[in-house]
Amino acid sequence: MKLSHRSFPHPVVGNADDVPAAAFQAAITVHNDRVNYYVDVKLQSSSNTISKLVKKGDVVYVLHVECGNTLYRLATEFSETDREFMIPGECLNSNVELNVFAQAKKDLPKYRVEGAHEDYGDATFAVNVGDILAISEGYSFDADINFDMLRSIGSIMEIKQRDDKENAPMEIVLNYEKIRIYLSRADFENYKIIRVHQVLSASLIATIVLPALVEALMAMREDDQSDIKDTRWCRCLKRRIEYAGMSLATAPLKLAQDLLEMPIKRAFMSARAILESVE
Repeated sequence: MKLSHRSFPHPVVGNADDVPAAAFQAAITVHNDRVNYYVDVKLQSSSNTISKLVKKGDVVYVLHVECGNTLYRLATEFSETDREFMIPGECLNSNVELNVFAQAKKDLPKYRVEGAHEDYGDATFAVNVGDILAISEGYSFDADINFDMLRSIGSIMEIKQRDDKENAPMEIVLNYEKIRIYLSRADFENYKIIRVHQVLSASLIATIVLPALVEALMAMREDDQSDIKDTRWCRCLKRRIEYAGMSLATAPLKLAQDLLEMPIKRAFMSARAILESVE
């Protein structure tokens, strides 16, 4: 979706010379943690009209994401000038287009923007909810993540249902080829539902995998490792730690978070994305 240099029925800041006395620019950077993409947007607007309307709540900024290969589309509203967004890696593939613009949140029957081209004179415009009032140059990048954290973790961990009382807590058993994580019947049913949800699944890394991995790393630091040293999970973890240039001497909680590539951050970003989608 290319927005810049289009014809609008009203002056739009950032669109050619509609409003030569003002600018609207979004500096966009994108990085990933091999699981999710993080889009950082830093907005600069010299339009007093737009800034005042955003502060008042009549106008909002919007990040629009579109991936033609996966048909994924996202339009997220925000009011800050510095904001980070998370997009699950499985939603994007190949070319991704990002656009940032300001959009009317309310009807503005007598809209007039300060600094508009002289051809507009003293004219006012009937702006409707959803109309674009400012646009920035678009940004695109190639998405090439092909990595599922839970699927990778599945090579050394397995999650099973407990057979005992209903509200039993999570239990971790280390003396099998894979780390076994036992959940109560109710928790296991919820896990199966959340596991297939693109956004919610990030929370499972922080709530289930992280504590299990911390316990496993603590066991690997003990002097007596006779019960675990020959297990598949222990051998795999040792190779992973060595390959990544990390050390078992690192505090287990920090090492676990390094191995899982910031699981707490992903969980928070996932929760925030869900909250914003229902606002």
